[in-house]
Amino acid sequence: MQEIQSLTDFVSKADGARQATLYINERELPKEGSPLGDEDSTAGDGVKVKMELTLDTGSEKHTFEKEYRDDLLYQEDMKLINELREKVPVVNGKPS
Repeated sequence: MQEIQSLTDFVSKADGARQATLYINERELPKEGSPLGDEDSTAGDGVKVKMELTLDTGSEKHTFEKEYRDDLLYQEDMKLINELREKVPVVNGKPS
């Protein structure tokens, strides 16, 4: 399994693959020191998102992982991921 450092490089691997499956595992993680389940907390202040992508081309597996604390960066990367979703089959979760 090869870990890719940038999302654009990850997307280019998918563009070059004849047959590929994209696995998406996304979850919210609380920031350190933030109470869990506090409805009175300021929305978004205590949350970060961890994105784990795996591209299975049949002969190779490529991974990309990133934790997002910035909503703007997350939204920009989601545009690339959504474009990729239109090109290859998608499975929510990690590959088995």
